Amino acid sequence: MRATPSCAWTKPGSPSWSCAPAAPRSSATTATAGSAAAPEDRDGLKRQADALRRSIERTRERLRDELNARVDEETERAWPLINDAIAEHGRAQGYDLIVTSPVAYVSGRIDVTDDVLALLRRQQQDGTR
Repeated sequence: MRATPSCAWTKPGSPSWSCAPAAPRSSATTATAGSAAAPEDRDGLKRQADALRRSIERTRERLRDELNARVDEETERAWPLINDAIAEHGRAQGYDLIVTSPVAYVSGRIDVTDDVLALLRRQQQDGTR
C-alpha cells in the first residue's frame, strides 16, 4: 500500500504548506466489500444489507398501498361525475338504456364512450362540474 503524505498550512492564512509523510495504511482499514474482509465484518455487512433490503421492501409496499388508496379515492370522486355525464348524454341523444361495464357482450355498433368523454372534457373546460 502506498503512503500518502499529510499536508497542512504552516500557519493560518499563510501561503506555504508543510507536508509530512504518512504511515502506510493497514490492509484492515482499506478492505472493501469485495476484498478479503474478516468474517465478522462480512457478516455485519450482510446483516446491514439484509436490513436495508427489508426496509426498502417495507417502504415500497407502503408506497404501493398509499398509491392504491389514492387511486381508489380519485375513482370514487370521479364516478358521480361520470355517471351524471352518461345520463346527460343519454337524455340528450334519446337513449333508453346505457349499460356500463362489465357487460357480457357488446357489438360496438353503438358506443357512446367517446361522446361521454368529450362531454366531460367540455364540462371541465367550462368549469360546469
